[in-house]
Amino acid sequence: MIRTRQVAGPTLLVTLMVLSTACAPARPGARPADAPAAEVQPGPSAAASRGSLPPVPARNGPLAIDIVYPGEGQALTAADSNFVFGSVGTGGARLTINGQPVEVAANGAFLGFLPVPANGVYDFVAEAGGQRATARRTVTLPAAAGAGGGSLSIVGGTLIPAGAVTVREGERVTVRFRATQGATARLVFPDGTSIPLLPRSVVQRAEGFQQDVSGEPREFIEYAGSFAVQAPLTTIRGTAPVMVAPLPPGAGTATVELVRGRDTLRTPLEVSLGVLRAGETRVAVAAGDRPDSTVIGQALPGTGTPYEWFFPVGTVFTV
Repeated sequence: MIRTRQVAGPTLLVTLMVLSTACAPARPGARPADAPAAEVQPGPSAAASRGSLPPVPARNGPLAIDIVYPGEGQALTAADSNFVFGSVGTGGARLTINGQPVEVAANGAFLGFLPVPANGVYDFVAEAGGQRATARRTVTLPAAAGAGGGSLSIVGGTLIPAGAVTVREGERVTVRFRATQGATARLVFPDGTSIPLLPRSVVQRAEGFQQDVSGEPREFIEYAGSFAVQAPLTTIRGTAPVMVAPLPPGAGTATVELVRGRDTLRTPLEVSLGVLRAGETRVAVAAGDRPDSTVIGQALPGTGTPYEWFFPVGTVFTV
């Protein structure tokens, strides 16, 4: 299965400086091995190379809050603290997030590690040069599915797969989500056939940009089932994703159905699922919602393994 996950916004770059001296050839003017040490004085370039990173370039643009992470409506996996980052457009600005001051770099970028708000709302206030800007970002908290007595609902951000996915014909895909307990669930395909989505007890996964590994594992109930892909599926809303295998005009939409007693909840499986036929080259495209963003890659999708690659959106490569 080919999946891409986005980390919107600027990539954090680390410069590795390797000094090789043991095998370096002699340079004109270098001190012989038996010469007094006092004859050699290190120059400015040598001092500057001892682990110093270049300074962050200054930026003096219009004051504007651009929240890169977390995204609007994003489901967090961290329960107590989480990274929040983006830019305010100008250096020297003062920024608070939910009343807590956050340092702003010379180029206007900010990176904070803050408590996850109980109501899922981050409020941003930035001030610079007599100007003031505000923004709000609402996220979904990692709460377990409600008890059987509540109204039918699916926990936001837990229904997967989602977005652009490409698989080989016959490859199995698992659909899972967290929802009200005590219900019966199934996945209904465009032709009317369906598969059951059975409840199971699972442990909170360590996924996402900020992995919460400090607390005790949380158990909850999710509904899940798998099917062998034979035909493509398409999402019904949002911008058209970059697809490895083009979707035919007649591609239908699968629907998740949750039933308890006389109550029924239906929601589309918001995925653009392409199918590679036998003999077709397996390639991938790094796709994201922001053209200036970066897509992160893991050795295996959805395993919680460390991020190993950062691809600019639009990168095409053979898998």
